[in-house]
Amino acid sequence: EIHGFDIPIYHPLIGLDKLEITERAVKIGTFPGKSPGLECAAVPDHPRTAVSRCMVEESEKLFDVAGIVADAVSRMRILRVS
Repeated sequence: EIHGFDIPIYHPLIGLDKLEITERAVKIGTFPGKSPGLECAAVPDHPRTAVSRCMVEESEKLFDVAGIVADAVSRMRILRVS
């Protein structure tokens, strides 16, 4: 059950990846198929999924992490919901 719904919501495609879901949608006619521009151009085609600790530490030197955290904490609000 999903929060906010009184009826069950079934997820028949939950074990499939995006490509498998797209292929099935094309097959049953609910997705137009391969069209230019449908891919997400905001991320690289082959993103790095592994990184060394050294690379992370070098990247962190480019940012004022302590300042970013301090700014976020200073803007923090407590919202009480009853």
